[in-house]
Amino acid sequence: MIPSLEEFMLLFGDDEKTIQSLISCDIIHPTRTCNKCGLTTYVKVSRQTYRCNKKSCRNEVTVRTGTFFALSKLPISKIMLLGYLWLTQIPVSSAASMTGCSNHTVCDIYQYYRKLVSNHLDFQDVQIGGEGVIVEVDETKLARRKYERSQSVDDIWVVGGVEKSADRKVFLVPIESRDPASLATILERHVLPGSIIQTNLWNYYSGLSESSMKKEEPEISYSVCSNSPAKHFDINTLRGTWEGLKQNVARRNRTTERIEEHLWEFIWRSKHADDAWDGLLFALKEVFCE
Repeated sequence: MIPSLEEFMLLFGDDEKTIQSLISCDIIHPTRTCNKCGLTTYVKVSRQTYRCNKKSCRNEVTVRTGTFFALSKLPISKIMLLGYLWLTQIPVSSAASMTGCSNHTVCDIYQYYRKLVSNHLDFQDVQIGGEGVIVEVDETKLARRKYERSQSVDDIWVVGGVEKSADRKVFLVPIESRDPASLATILERHVLPGSIIQTNLWNYYSGLSESSMKKEEPEISYSVCSNSPAKHFDINTLRGTWEGLKQNVARRNRTTERIEEHLWEFIWRSKHADDAWDGLLFALKEVFCE
Protein backbone atom coordinates (compact mmCIF):
# COMPACT_ATOMS: atom_id res chain seq x y z
CA MET A 1 0.00 0.00 0.00
CA ILE A 2 1.27 3.47 -0.88
CA PRO A 3 1.60 5.67 2.22
CA SER A 4 -0.33 8.91 2.50
CA LEU A 5 1.57 12.11 1.78
CA GLU A 6 1.54 12.88 5.51
CA GLU A 7 3.04 9.48 6.32
CA PHE A 8 5.61 9.92 3.56
CA MET A 9 6.72 13.33 4.84
CA LEU A 10 7.23 11.98 8.36
CA LEU A 11 9.89 9.66 6.94
CA PHE A 12 11.26 11.68 4.03
CA GLY A 13 10.48 15.30 4.93
CA ASP A 14 14.10 16.49 4.81
CA ASP A 15 17.50 15.11 3.84
CA GLU A 16 18.42 13.81 7.30
CA LYS A 17 15.10 12.01 7.72
CA THR A 18 15.43 10.65 4.21
CA ILE A 19 18.92 9.25 4.77
CA GLN A 20 17.88 7.67 8.07
CA SER A 21 14.84 6.10 6.39
CA LEU A 22 16.91 4.87 3.45
CA ILE A 23 19.39 3.30 5.88
CA SER A 24 16.54 1.52 7.68
CA CYS A 25 15.31 0.22 4.29
CA ASP A 26 18.85 -0.98 3.44
CA ILE A 27 18.94 1.28 0.39
CA ILE A 28 21.85 3.25 1.84
CA HIS A 29 24.27 1.13 3.86
CA PRO A 30 25.39 2.39 7.30
CA THR A 31 28.99 1.40 6.61
CA ARG A 32 31.30 1.30 3.62
CA THR A 33 34.85 0.14 3.02
CA CYS A 34 37.19 3.06 2.39
CA ASN A 35 38.36 2.85 -1.20
CA LYS A 36 41.74 4.32 -0.24
CA CYS A 37 42.87 2.58 2.95
CA GLY A 38 40.41 -0.30 3.27
CA LEU A 39 39.09 0.59 6.73
CA THR A 40 35.38 0.59 7.55
CA THR A 41 33.77 4.01 7.28
CA TYR A 42 30.44 5.08 8.76
CA VAL A 43 27.67 7.35 7.54
CA LYS A 44 27.79 10.93 8.76
CA VAL A 45 24.13 11.79 8.26
CA SER A 46 24.54 15.54 8.71
CA ARG A 47 27.31 15.60 6.07
CA GLN A 48 25.64 12.98 3.84
CA THR A 49 28.96 11.19 3.49
CA TYR A 50 31.01 8.21 4.58
CA ARG A 51 34.13 9.60 6.24
CA CYS A 52 37.26 7.63 7.06
CA ASN A 53 38.48 8.29 10.61
CA LYS A 54 42.06 7.27 9.91
CA LYS A 55 44.19 10.38 10.41
CA SER A 56 46.44 9.63 7.46
CA CYS A 57 43.45 9.10 5.15
CA ARG A 58 40.33 11.14 5.99
CA ASN A 59 38.79 10.05 2.71
CA GLU A 60 35.19 11.15 2.27
CA VAL A 61 32.59 9.73 -0.13
CA THR A 62 29.00 10.86 -0.64
CA VAL A 63 26.22 8.52 0.49
CA ARG A 64 24.82 8.72 -3.06
CA THR A 65 27.77 6.72 -4.42
CA GLY A 66 26.55 3.56 -6.12
CA THR A 67 22.89 4.33 -5.46
CA PHE A 68 20.01 5.55 -7.60
CA PHE A 69 20.50 9.02 -6.10
CA ALA A 70 23.84 9.40 -7.87
CA LEU A 71 21.86 10.12 -11.06
CA SER A 72 20.82 13.61 -9.92
CA LYS A 73 22.23 16.55 -7.98
CA LEU A 74 18.82 17.35 -6.49
CA PRO A 75 18.53 16.97 -2.70
CA ILE A 76 17.94 13.33 -1.79
CA SER A 77 14.65 14.19 -0.08
CA LYS A 78 13.40 15.88 -3.26
CA ILE A 79 14.37 12.89 -5.41
CA MET A 80 12.36 10.67 -3.08
CA LEU A 81 9.42 13.10 -3.14
CA LEU A 82 9.43 13.08 -6.94
CA GLY A 83 9.53 9.28 -6.79
CA TYR A 84 6.46 9.33 -4.56
CA LEU A 85 4.68 11.72 -6.94
CA TRP A 86 5.63 9.54 -9.92
CA LEU A 87 4.33 6.46 -8.13
CA THR A 88 1.02 8.16 -7.38
CA GLN A 89 0.86 9.31 -11.03
CA ILE A 90 0.87 13.04 -10.36
CA PRO A 91 1.24 14.88 -13.71
CA VAL A 92 4.59 16.50 -14.50
CA SER A 93 3.25 20.06 -14.35
CA SER A 94 1.61 19.47 -10.96
CA ALA A 95 4.76 17.83 -9.57
CA ALA A 96 6.80 20.79 -10.80
CA SER A 97 4.51 23.22 -8.97
CA MET A 98 4.59 21.14 -5.79
CA THR A 99 8.38 20.78 -5.67
CA GLY A 100 9.64 23.99 -7.26
CA CYS A 101 11.44 22.01 -9.96
CA SER A 102 11.21 22.74 -13.66
CA ASN A 103 9.07 20.56 -15.90
CA HIS A 104 12.26 19.37 -17.58
CA THR A 105 13.77 18.25 -14.26
CA VAL A 106 10.60 16.43 -13.24
CA CYS A 107 10.50 14.68 -16.64
CA ASP A 108 14.09 13.53 -16.14
CA ILE A 109 13.46 12.17 -12.63
CA TYR A 110 10.23 10.47 -13.73
CA GLN A 111 12.16 8.83 -16.55
CA TYR A 112 14.86 7.64 -14.11
CA TYR A 113 12.18 5.99 -11.99
CA ARG A 114 10.53 4.50 -15.06
CA LYS A 115 13.82 2.95 -16.14
CA LEU A 116 14.52 1.81 -12.58
CA VAL A 117 11.36 -0.27 -12.32
CA SER A 118 11.54 -1.45 -15.93
CA ASN A 119 15.03 -2.85 -15.36
CA HIS A 120 13.77 -4.60 -12.25
CA LEU A 121 11.42 -6.77 -14.32
CA ASP A 122 12.71 -10.02 -15.78
CA PHE A 123 11.56 -12.08 -18.74
CA GLN A 124 9.38 -14.31 -16.56
CA ASP A 125 7.30 -11.23 -15.72
CA VAL A 126 6.19 -11.00 -19.37
CA GLN A 127 5.64 -14.70 -19.96
CA ILE A 128 2.02 -15.45 -19.22
CA GLY A 129 -0.38 -18.36 -19.23
CA GLY A 130 0.51 -22.01 -18.79
CA GLU A 131 -1.18 -25.38 -18.96
CA GLY A 132 -4.93 -24.82 -19.17
CA VAL A 133 -4.71 -21.08 -18.41
CA ILE A 134 -6.88 -18.86 -20.62
CA VAL A 135 -4.99 -15.97 -22.20
CA GLU A 136 -6.76 -13.13 -23.99
CA VAL A 137 -4.76 -11.69 -26.88
CA ASP A 138 -5.59 -8.57 -28.85
CA GLU A 139 -4.07 -5.44 -30.34
CA THR A 140 -4.78 -1.76 -29.91
CA LYS A 141 -3.76 1.45 -31.62
CA LEU A 142 -2.19 4.26 -29.63
CA ALA A 143 -2.68 7.32 -31.80
CA ARG A 144 -0.76 10.56 -31.37
CA ARG A 145 -2.65 13.67 -32.39
CA LYS A 146 -0.88 16.30 -34.42
CA TYR A 147 -1.83 19.92 -34.77
CA GLU A 148 -0.87 20.01 -38.43
CA ARG A 149 -3.90 18.47 -40.11
CA SER A 150 -1.95 17.90 -43.31
CA GLN A 151 0.38 15.47 -41.55
CA SER A 152 -0.62 11.89 -40.86
CA VAL A 153 -0.99 10.61 -37.34
CA ASP A 154 1.81 8.35 -36.10
CA ASP A 155 0.02 5.17 -35.12
CA ILE A 156 1.62 2.87 -32.56
CA TRP A 157 0.18 -0.63 -32.64
CA VAL A 158 0.55 -2.73 -29.49
CA VAL A 159 -0.12 -6.45 -29.20
CA GLY A 160 -0.92 -7.57 -25.68
CA GLY A 161 -2.10 -10.51 -23.67
CA VAL A 162 -3.52 -10.96 -20.21
CA GLU A 163 -4.19 -14.03 -18.10
CA LYS A 164 -7.73 -14.76 -17.01
CA SER A 165 -6.44 -15.64 -13.57
CA ALA A 166 -6.06 -14.07 -10.14
CA ASP A 167 -2.58 -12.84 -11.07
CA ARG A 168 -3.74 -11.03 -14.23
CA LYS A 169 -0.21 -11.19 -15.66
CA VAL A 170 0.18 -9.13 -18.80
CA PHE A 171 2.55 -8.63 -21.72
CA LEU A 172 2.60 -5.64 -24.08
CA VAL A 173 4.69 -5.42 -27.25
CA PRO A 174 4.81 -2.63 -29.85
CA ILE A 175 4.51 -4.15 -33.30
CA GLU A 176 5.68 -2.62 -36.58
CA SER A 177 4.53 -5.28 -39.01
CA ARG A 178 0.97 -6.56 -38.62
CA ASP A 179 1.40 -9.97 -40.23
CA PRO A 180 0.88 -13.58 -39.10
CA ALA A 181 4.59 -14.30 -38.69
CA SER A 182 5.12 -11.30 -36.39
CA LEU A 183 2.15 -12.21 -34.19
CA ALA A 184 3.19 -15.87 -34.04
CA THR A 185 6.69 -14.84 -32.92
CA ILE A 186 5.25 -12.63 -30.16
CA LEU A 187 2.95 -15.40 -28.93
CA GLU A 188 5.75 -17.97 -28.91
CA ARG A 189 7.89 -15.59 -26.87
CA HIS A 190 5.32 -14.39 -24.37
CA VAL A 191 2.62 -17.08 -24.05
CA LEU A 192 3.62 -20.26 -22.26
CA PRO A 193 2.97 -23.65 -23.89
CA GLY A 194 -0.35 -25.23 -22.98
CA SER A 195 -2.15 -21.90 -22.74
CA ILE A 196 -5.66 -21.51 -24.15
CA ILE A 197 -5.53 -18.45 -26.39
CA GLN A 198 -8.68 -16.41 -26.97
CA THR A 199 -8.33 -13.75 -29.65
CA ASN A 200 -10.31 -11.90 -32.29
CA LEU A 201 -7.27 -11.11 -34.42
CA TRP A 202 -7.94 -13.63 -37.16
CA ASN A 203 -9.57 -11.03 -39.42
CA TYR A 204 -6.41 -8.91 -39.32
CA TYR A 205 -3.83 -11.67 -39.36
CA SER A 206 -5.28 -14.00 -41.99
CA GLY A 207 -3.20 -17.12 -42.22
CA LEU A 208 -2.50 -17.31 -38.49
CA SER A 209 -3.37 -20.74 -37.17
CA GLU A 210 -2.59 -23.03 -34.30
CA SER A 211 0.12 -24.75 -36.35
CA SER A 212 1.87 -21.42 -36.94
CA MET A 213 2.28 -21.02 -33.19
CA LYS A 214 3.92 -24.39 -32.56
CA LYS A 215 7.56 -24.48 -31.63
CA GLU A 216 10.02 -26.93 -33.12
CA GLU A 217 9.34 -29.56 -30.45
CA PRO A 218 6.07 -31.27 -31.47
CA GLU A 219 5.03 -31.85 -27.86
CA ILE A 220 5.06 -28.11 -27.11
CA SER A 221 2.10 -26.27 -28.59
CA TYR A 222 -0.73 -23.90 -27.82
CA SER A 223 -4.44 -24.52 -27.71
CA VAL A 224 -6.32 -21.99 -29.82
CA CYS A 225 -10.04 -21.71 -29.16
CA SER A 226 -10.89 -20.88 -32.73
CA ASN A 227 -9.11 -19.76 -35.87
CA SER A 228 -12.38 -18.85 -37.48
CA PRO A 229 -13.30 -15.19 -37.94
CA ALA A 230 -16.92 -16.22 -37.34
CA LYS A 231 -16.29 -16.83 -33.64
CA HIS A 232 -16.06 -13.69 -31.53
CA PHE A 233 -14.72 -13.51 -27.98
CA ASP A 234 -15.64 -10.95 -25.35
CA ILE A 235 -12.13 -10.06 -24.22
CA ASN A 236 -13.29 -7.92 -21.32
CA THR A 237 -10.19 -8.50 -19.21
CA LEU A 238 -7.90 -7.16 -21.92
CA ARG A 239 -10.30 -4.36 -22.79
CA GLY A 240 -9.81 -3.00 -19.28
CA THR A 241 -6.05 -3.21 -19.82
CA TRP A 242 -6.30 -1.15 -23.00
CA GLU A 243 -8.38 1.49 -21.24
CA GLY A 244 -5.85 1.73 -18.43
CA LEU A 245 -2.95 1.89 -20.89
CA LYS A 246 -4.47 4.74 -22.88
CA GLN A 247 -5.22 6.67 -19.70
CA ASN A 248 -1.66 6.30 -18.43
CA VAL A 249 0.39 6.85 -21.59
CA ALA A 250 0.18 10.50 -22.60
CA ARG A 251 -0.17 11.17 -26.31
CA ARG A 252 3.21 12.91 -26.42
CA ASN A 253 4.80 9.61 -25.36
CA ARG A 254 3.13 7.53 -28.06
CA THR A 255 6.18 7.46 -30.31
CA THR A 256 8.48 4.66 -31.40
CA GLU A 257 11.25 6.20 -29.29
CA ARG A 258 9.26 6.43 -26.05
CA ILE A 259 6.50 3.85 -26.12
CA GLU A 260 8.49 0.82 -24.97
CA GLU A 261 9.60 2.28 -21.63
CA HIS A 262 6.01 3.30 -20.88
CA LEU A 263 4.77 -0.20 -21.68
CA TRP A 264 7.34 -1.63 -19.25
CA GLU A 265 6.20 0.84 -16.61
CA PHE A 266 2.60 -0.26 -17.13
CA ILE A 267 3.59 -3.93 -16.78
CA TRP A 268 5.50 -3.14 -13.56
CA ARG A 269 2.52 -1.25 -12.13
CA SER A 270 0.24 -4.17 -13.02
CA LYS A 271 2.58 -6.60 -11.27
CA HIS A 272 2.78 -4.40 -8.17
CA ALA A 273 -0.84 -3.24 -8.09
CA ASP A 274 -1.09 -4.24 -4.42
CA ASP A 275 2.46 -3.43 -3.26
CA ALA A 276 3.72 -0.57 -5.42
CA TRP A 277 5.49 1.24 -2.56
CA ASP A 278 7.31 -1.88 -1.39
CA GLY A 279 8.13 -2.69 -5.01
CA LEU A 280 9.70 0.74 -5.53
CA LEU A 281 11.77 0.50 -2.34
CA PHE A 282 12.97 -2.96 -3.34
CA ALA A 283 14.01 -1.69 -6.79
CA LEU A 284 15.93 1.17 -5.13
CA LYS A 285 17.64 -1.34 -2.87
CA GLU A 286 18.71 -3.64 -5.71
CA VAL A 287 20.01 -1.06 -8.19
CA PHE A 288 23.65 -0.05 -8.53
CA CYS A 289 24.53 3.17 -10.36
CA GLU A 290 28.03 4.33 -11.25
